[in-house]
Amino acid sequence: RSMKQHAVAPNGEPIYLFHIANEIRQDPAIKETMACIVNGDTKHNYVALHLIKNPDCKETDLQILTRIDNRMNEWLPKGFHISGYKFHKEKFRSILVGKLDHKYYEEQLEGYKLPVDGKLKEVSFTHLAK
Repeated sequence: RSMKQHAVAPNGEPIYLFHIANEIRQDPAIKETMACIVNGDTKHNYVALHLIKNPDCKETDLQILTRIDNRMNEWLPKGFHISGYKFHKEKFRSILVGKLDHKYYEEQLEGYKLPVDGKLKEVSFTHLAK
């Protein structure tokens, strides 16, 4: 199955995953990021961000995710939000040199966080399991 390259905003406008990732890469705390549609489920349109922090980053996950989530809420079309964020320790898994294993990350349904009212809320997508 091919990886879906975009989500759809409430107004029908496509939201390209690489645009989201490029926007997040501008954050000084982030070394690398990948945006994907959780479980490839285009009906629910859950977009998750997988993140790798810069090793010299001293901020807490809450500080980083609050800033990034606020930025996403300003930047994305009205009514569309990132559904979850997940930090990873080292580099992203690849299937080929320079080709990230997007399917592996799409299929991760647990371990996401979302900043809500000054705390990190656990987010799971296990209800999407096929």
